[in-house]
Amino acid sequence: MDYLVSLLLGFLQGILGALPVSSSGHMAYAEQLFGTRSDSVLLYAFGHLGAMAAAASILKKDMRMLIYETLRLFGTGIRKTGYAVSGRDEPAFTKGGGNYRKLASSCNICFWVSLVLMLILRIPTGNMFLSVFSVAIAFLISGVVLLVASRIPGGTAQMRDLPAKAAVFMGIGAGLGILPGISGIALMLTVCLACGAGKKAAIRVSYLFSVFPAAAFAVVTLGFAAAGGRMDINLTIQMIIALIGAYISGRIFMRSLMLFTIKSETVLFAVYNFVFAVIGLILHFMSA
Repeated sequence: MDYLVSLLLGFLQGILGALPVSSSGHMAYAEQLFGTRSDSVLLYAFGHLGAMAAAASILKKDMRMLIYETLRLFGTGIRKTGYAVSGRDEPAFTKGGGNYRKLASSCNICFWVSLVLMLILRIPTGNMFLSVFSVAIAFLISGVVLLVASRIPGGTAQMRDLPAKAAVFMGIGAGLGILPGISGIALMLTVCLACGAGKKAAIRVSYLFSVFPAAAFAVVTLGFAAAGGRMDINLTIQMIIALIGAYISGRIFMRSLMLFTIKSETVLFAVYNFVFAVIGLILHFMSA
Protein backbone atom coordinates (compact mmCIF):
# COMPACT_ATOMS: atom_id res chain seq x y z
CA MET A 1 0.00 0.00 0.00
CA ASP A 2 2.88 2.39 0.82
CA TYR A 3 4.35 1.74 -2.62
CA LEU A 4 1.07 2.61 -4.31
CA VAL A 5 0.77 5.82 -2.28
CA SER A 6 4.35 6.75 -3.22
CA LEU A 7 3.57 6.16 -6.89
CA LEU A 8 0.43 8.31 -6.71
CA LEU A 9 2.27 11.11 -4.89
CA GLY A 10 5.01 11.03 -7.50
CA PHE A 11 2.51 10.98 -10.35
CA LEU A 12 0.71 14.04 -8.94
CA GLN A 13 3.97 15.89 -8.43
CA GLY A 14 4.90 15.33 -12.04
CA ILE A 15 1.69 17.15 -12.98
CA LEU A 16 1.70 19.89 -10.34
CA GLY A 17 5.41 20.52 -10.91
CA ALA A 18 4.56 21.96 -14.32
CA LEU A 19 2.29 24.63 -12.83
CA PRO A 20 3.00 27.69 -10.66
CA VAL A 21 1.37 26.06 -7.63
CA SER A 22 2.85 24.35 -4.57
CA SER A 23 2.83 20.55 -4.77
CA SER A 24 4.12 20.37 -1.17
CA GLY A 25 1.13 22.44 -0.05
CA HIS A 26 -1.21 19.89 -1.58
CA MET A 27 0.68 17.14 0.22
CA ALA A 28 0.38 19.01 3.53
CA TYR A 29 -3.40 19.18 3.10
CA ALA A 30 -3.48 15.47 2.31
CA GLU A 31 -1.61 14.84 5.55
CA GLN A 32 -4.17 16.87 7.45
CA LEU A 33 -7.02 14.84 5.97
CA PHE A 34 -5.48 11.35 5.93
CA GLY A 35 -2.80 11.45 8.60
CA THR A 36 0.80 12.62 8.87
CA ARG A 37 3.60 10.53 7.34
CA SER A 38 7.02 10.73 8.97
CA ASP A 39 8.69 10.25 5.58
CA SER A 40 6.73 12.80 3.55
CA VAL A 41 9.65 15.23 3.10
CA LEU A 42 11.74 12.52 1.45
CA LEU A 43 8.89 11.44 -0.82
CA TYR A 44 8.20 15.04 -1.76
CA ALA A 45 11.89 15.83 -2.36
CA PHE A 46 12.43 12.88 -4.67
CA GLY A 47 9.08 13.36 -6.39
CA HIS A 48 10.02 16.99 -6.98
CA LEU A 49 13.40 15.87 -8.32
CA GLY A 50 11.62 13.51 -10.73
CA ALA A 51 9.36 16.32 -11.95
CA MET A 52 12.31 18.68 -12.51
CA ALA A 53 14.23 15.88 -14.24
CA ALA A 54 11.29 15.61 -16.64
CA ALA A 55 11.45 19.37 -17.21
CA ALA A 56 15.19 19.12 -17.87
CA SER A 57 14.63 16.34 -20.41
CA ILE A 58 11.99 18.42 -22.19
CA LEU A 59 14.35 21.42 -22.27
CA LYS A 60 17.34 19.18 -22.90
CA LYS A 61 19.07 21.40 -25.45
CA ASP A 62 19.03 24.38 -23.09
CA MET A 63 19.99 22.13 -20.18
CA ARG A 64 22.93 20.64 -22.04
CA MET A 65 24.28 24.09 -22.88
CA LEU A 66 23.83 25.27 -19.28
CA ILE A 67 25.76 22.27 -17.95
CA TYR A 68 28.50 22.76 -20.54
CA GLU A 69 28.90 26.45 -19.69
CA THR A 70 28.76 25.70 -15.96
CA LEU A 71 31.67 23.29 -16.36
CA ARG A 72 33.52 25.99 -18.27
CA LEU A 73 32.85 28.40 -15.41
CA PHE A 74 34.47 26.02 -12.96
CA GLY A 75 37.32 25.45 -15.38
CA THR A 76 38.20 29.06 -16.17
CA GLY A 77 36.96 30.94 -13.10
CA ILE A 78 34.04 33.33 -12.81
CA ARG A 79 36.29 36.36 -13.27
CA LYS A 80 37.03 35.27 -16.84
CA THR A 81 33.40 34.76 -17.92
CA GLY A 82 32.67 38.37 -18.81
CA TYR A 83 29.56 38.28 -16.65
CA ALA A 84 27.93 41.72 -16.49
CA VAL A 85 24.76 43.22 -15.13
CA SER A 86 23.52 43.82 -18.66
CA GLY A 87 24.50 42.25 -21.97
CA ARG A 88 21.97 43.41 -24.50
CA ASP A 89 24.52 43.34 -27.31
CA GLU A 90 24.80 39.54 -27.07
CA PRO A 91 22.74 37.01 -29.05
CA ALA A 92 19.21 36.37 -27.84
CA PHE A 93 18.44 33.41 -25.59
CA THR A 94 17.10 30.85 -28.01
CA LYS A 95 16.48 27.12 -27.85
CA GLY A 96 19.75 25.28 -28.23
CA GLY A 97 21.80 28.18 -29.58
CA GLY A 98 23.93 31.15 -28.69
CA ASN A 99 26.44 31.66 -25.90
CA TYR A 100 25.00 30.52 -22.57
CA ARG A 101 27.88 31.74 -20.42
CA LYS A 102 25.98 34.58 -18.74
CA LEU A 103 22.91 32.46 -18.28
CA ALA A 104 25.05 29.77 -16.62
CA SER A 105 26.51 32.42 -14.30
CA SER A 106 23.01 33.48 -13.26
CA CYS A 107 21.97 29.84 -12.84
CA ASN A 108 24.91 29.23 -10.51
CA ILE A 109 24.10 32.30 -8.42
CA CYS A 110 20.50 31.10 -8.16
CA PHE A 111 21.62 27.61 -7.12
CA TRP A 112 24.01 28.65 -4.36
CA VAL A 113 21.57 31.18 -2.88
CA SER A 114 18.80 28.55 -2.83
CA LEU A 115 21.10 25.96 -1.23
CA VAL A 116 22.13 28.33 1.56
CA LEU A 117 18.50 29.21 2.20
CA MET A 118 17.50 25.54 2.33
CA LEU A 119 20.18 24.87 4.92
CA ILE A 120 19.10 27.90 6.97
CA LEU A 121 15.44 26.89 6.93
CA ARG A 122 16.34 23.30 7.84
CA ILE A 123 12.89 22.14 6.71
CA PRO A 124 13.88 18.59 5.73
CA THR A 125 13.82 17.16 9.28
CA GLY A 126 10.72 14.97 9.13
CA ASN A 127 7.22 15.37 7.75
CA MET A 128 6.04 18.16 5.47
CA PHE A 129 3.25 19.17 7.80
CA LEU A 130 3.83 22.30 9.87
CA SER A 131 0.30 23.55 10.49
CA VAL A 132 -2.59 23.82 8.10
CA PHE A 133 -2.92 27.50 8.96
CA SER A 134 0.69 28.26 7.94
CA VAL A 135 0.21 26.35 4.69
CA ALA A 136 -2.95 28.35 3.96
CA ILE A 137 -1.05 31.61 4.54
CA ALA A 138 1.70 30.35 2.22
CA PHE A 139 -0.86 29.64 -0.51
CA LEU A 140 -2.20 33.15 0.05
CA ILE A 141 1.29 34.61 -0.40
CA SER A 142 1.78 32.63 -3.63
CA GLY A 143 -1.55 33.92 -4.88
CA VAL A 144 -0.60 37.54 -4.13
CA VAL A 145 2.75 37.08 -5.89
CA LEU A 146 1.02 35.70 -8.99
CA LEU A 147 -1.54 38.51 -8.85
CA VAL A 148 1.34 40.98 -8.92
CA ALA A 149 2.88 39.04 -11.82
CA SER A 150 -0.38 39.30 -13.75
CA ARG A 151 -0.14 43.10 -13.56
CA ILE A 152 3.38 43.21 -15.01
CA PRO A 153 3.35 43.86 -18.77
CA GLY A 154 5.29 41.37 -20.83
CA GLY A 155 8.69 42.59 -22.00
CA THR A 156 11.22 41.57 -24.61
CA ALA A 157 14.39 41.27 -22.51
CA GLN A 158 16.41 38.12 -23.00
CA MET A 159 17.49 36.01 -20.06
CA ARG A 160 21.18 36.71 -20.62
CA ASP A 161 20.23 40.28 -19.72
CA LEU A 162 19.26 39.00 -16.26
CA PRO A 163 20.86 41.21 -13.58
CA ALA A 164 22.90 39.45 -10.91
CA LYS A 165 20.51 40.69 -8.23
CA ALA A 166 17.62 39.07 -10.12
CA ALA A 167 19.45 35.73 -10.00
CA VAL A 168 19.78 36.22 -6.23
CA PHE A 169 16.05 36.81 -5.87
CA MET A 170 15.33 33.77 -8.05
CA GLY A 171 17.54 31.74 -5.72
CA ILE A 172 15.54 33.02 -2.75
CA GLY A 173 12.36 31.99 -4.56
CA ALA A 174 13.73 28.52 -5.27
CA GLY A 175 14.80 28.15 -1.64
CA LEU A 176 11.47 29.31 -0.24
CA GLY A 177 9.75 26.90 -2.63
CA ILE A 178 10.49 24.02 -0.25
CA LEU A 179 7.98 25.51 2.18
CA PRO A 180 4.51 23.92 1.83
CA GLY A 181 2.20 26.36 0.05
CA ILE A 182 4.96 28.51 -1.46
CA SER A 183 5.43 28.07 -5.21
CA GLY A 184 9.07 28.52 -6.17
CA ILE A 185 8.12 28.66 -9.84
CA ALA A 186 5.65 31.49 -9.11
CA LEU A 187 8.29 33.54 -7.27
CA MET A 188 10.92 33.00 -9.96
CA LEU A 189 8.45 33.76 -12.75
CA THR A 190 7.53 37.05 -11.10
CA VAL A 191 11.18 38.07 -10.77
CA CYS A 192 11.80 37.36 -14.46
CA LEU A 193 8.74 39.33 -15.53
CA ALA A 194 9.76 42.23 -13.29
CA CYS A 195 13.11 42.26 -15.13
CA GLY A 196 11.29 42.81 -18.42
CA ALA A 197 11.28 39.25 -19.76
CA GLY A 198 8.49 37.91 -21.91
CA LYS A 199 6.26 35.31 -20.28
CA LYS A 200 7.50 32.42 -22.42
CA ALA A 201 11.16 33.15 -21.69
CA ALA A 202 10.40 33.75 -18.00
CA ILE A 203 8.65 30.41 -17.60
CA ARG A 204 11.33 28.58 -19.55
CA VAL A 205 14.18 29.95 -17.44
CA SER A 206 12.22 29.45 -14.19
CA TYR A 207 12.06 25.71 -14.94
CA LEU A 208 15.71 25.56 -16.03
CA PHE A 209 16.86 27.31 -12.86
CA SER A 210 14.71 24.99 -10.70
CA VAL A 211 16.49 21.79 -11.74
CA PHE A 212 19.70 22.20 -9.72
CA PRO A 213 17.92 23.42 -6.52
CA ALA A 214 15.62 20.38 -6.79
CA ALA A 215 18.66 18.09 -6.88
CA ALA A 216 20.17 19.93 -3.92
CA PHE A 217 16.93 19.62 -1.94
CA ALA A 218 16.86 15.86 -2.55
CA VAL A 219 20.48 15.51 -1.41
CA VAL A 220 19.93 17.68 1.68
CA THR A 221 16.81 15.77 2.75
CA LEU A 222 18.58 12.47 2.18
CA GLY A 223 21.50 13.68 4.28
CA PHE A 224 19.24 14.71 7.16
CA ALA A 225 17.41 11.39 7.00
CA ALA A 226 20.62 9.37 6.98
CA ALA A 227 22.04 11.39 9.87
CA GLY A 228 18.85 10.80 11.83
CA GLY A 229 18.94 7.04 11.19
CA ARG A 230 15.61 7.09 9.37
CA MET A 231 16.72 5.36 6.18
CA ASP A 232 15.78 1.76 5.43
CA ILE A 233 15.18 -0.42 2.38
CA ASN A 234 11.42 0.11 2.40
CA LEU A 235 11.75 3.91 2.47
CA THR A 236 14.45 3.85 -0.20
CA ILE A 237 12.15 1.89 -2.52
CA GLN A 238 9.32 4.36 -1.87
CA MET A 239 11.60 7.30 -2.71
CA ILE A 240 12.66 5.66 -5.98
CA ILE A 241 9.03 4.90 -6.86
CA ALA A 242 8.03 8.52 -6.18
CA LEU A 243 10.89 9.78 -8.35
CA ILE A 244 10.04 7.44 -11.23
CA GLY A 245 6.31 8.20 -10.98
CA ALA A 246 6.95 11.96 -11.09
CA TYR A 247 9.34 11.62 -14.02
CA ILE A 248 6.93 9.50 -16.07
CA SER A 249 3.92 11.76 -15.46
CA GLY A 250 6.11 14.81 -16.07
CA ARG A 251 7.26 13.45 -19.40
CA ILE A 252 3.66 12.74 -20.38
CA PHE A 253 2.00 15.98 -19.25
CA MET A 254 4.63 18.64 -18.59
CA ARG A 255 5.10 19.95 -22.12
CA SER A 256 1.36 20.48 -22.54
CA LEU A 257 1.07 22.04 -19.08
CA MET A 258 4.00 24.38 -19.79
CA LEU A 259 2.21 25.59 -22.91
CA PHE A 260 -1.00 25.92 -20.89
CA THR A 261 0.86 28.04 -18.33
CA ILE A 262 2.31 30.26 -21.06
CA LYS A 263 -1.02 30.78 -22.82
CA SER A 264 -3.19 31.13 -19.70
CA GLU A 265 -3.65 34.35 -17.78
CA THR A 266 -1.41 34.41 -14.71
CA VAL A 267 -4.35 35.60 -12.64
CA LEU A 268 -5.94 32.16 -13.16
CA PHE A 269 -3.17 30.57 -11.08
CA ALA A 270 -3.46 33.35 -8.53
CA VAL A 271 -7.13 32.46 -8.08
CA TYR A 272 -6.19 28.77 -7.78
CA ASN A 273 -3.82 29.59 -4.92
CA PHE A 274 -6.42 31.78 -3.24
CA VAL A 275 -8.94 28.93 -3.40
CA PHE A 276 -6.49 26.56 -1.69
CA ALA A 277 -5.74 29.23 0.91
CA VAL A 278 -9.45 29.33 1.73
CA ILE A 279 -9.59 25.53 1.86
CA GLY A 280 -6.71 25.55 4.32
CA LEU A 281 -8.38 28.12 6.54
CA ILE A 282 -11.57 26.04 6.54
CA LEU A 283 -9.61 22.93 7.53
CA HIS A 284 -7.88 24.93 10.26
CA PHE A 285 -11.08 26.22 11.83
CA MET A 286 -12.78 22.83 11.49
CA SER A 287 -9.96 21.19 13.44
CA ALA A 288 -9.72 23.96 16.04
